[in-house]
Amino acid sequence: MYDKFKDITGFDLEDYYTRFIDFINNKSQSIIDYYSGLLPTLDRNSFAEYESLLEESGQVIDLFDLNMERFKTVDFWQLMEFADDIRIKLETIGNFSKYARSSVSKESFVSEVSVETPIRASETIEELMSRYGSTDRDNDWVNVAISNSLIQEDYNSEGGAILKLNFKNNSRFFINSVVDNPEGEKIKGKDVDNYLQFVNEDLKILGYEDTLQQSINTLMELKKNDNPEFPQFGVDPSLIIGKTFKSIAIPSVVRQIYQTFSTDDVIKEIQIVDTEFSQDAVIMSLSIAIKSGEAQIKSLSIGN
Repeated sequence: MYDKFKDITGFDLEDYYTRFIDFINNKSQSIIDYYSGLLPTLDRNSFAEYESLLEESGQVIDLFDLNMERFKTVDFWQLMEFADDIRIKLETIGNFSKYARSSVSKESFVSEVSVETPIRASETIEELMSRYGSTDRDNDWVNVAISNSLIQEDYNSEGGAILKLNFKNNSRFFINSVVDNPEGEKIKGKDVDNYLQFVNEDLKILGYEDTLQQSINTLMELKKNDNPEFPQFGVDPSLIIGKTFKSIAIPSVVRQIYQTFSTDDVIKEIQIVDTEFSQDAVIMSLSIAIKSGEAQIKSLSIGN
């Protein structure tokens, strides 16, 4: 069968399959370990073989498509299915850095999360590092200034300069809900639009910012028992509806809000900055801080 394929296409499929099996058995794990941060340097030979096989995987699929009318037996289609499985496997290995939530740039592993944040008015870089939890701000600010090629004219008492900060990819920044390299906007993740619709013959996928807004809105609108899998999450409207001002259990409502938002680890923290009461609702102003470094104010109405 391999000889027939070679006669038709001129491609040595048997050698390709043999090299792939050898790569999986002897070389692929070093790439996975590197993307996972378990190895300090990349095995260049393994990576070169990976790139070669990945390039050939597309060529093999194209050969099957171009010569489909000449493949008359089931055996050829079984070979094509195997070739497609190989391509998927190789692409999965290439995307492993996303599954490991590691930052990869030009084949270099960085076990850090990158975020961009503005300097506040009258804020020094040392104070900025303290705001982001630095335990050695007197030294860390130097690394930030150097990595951002920062000069004194780039920032002043008015603030506003955007700096890129790197943090160790520990539990504080590791985001289970996002399968991607944790860099800048990517921290917000991507998701399918709640209102299922097709764009270019595929499901509509939201961008990073739209995904974040959809996630926040979903959490804000969630009521207790709305999610049959996790009925305990969400706000219980009965704590508000039909209650007098004095009988509203505000502490319970606040606790339920915090509990609900804690289910999304893209959100760094949430604070209730203002509360208003109307005849049939409680309106809360929420300050929501995101792990990408930004914060936004949202209005949550409960009861109406």
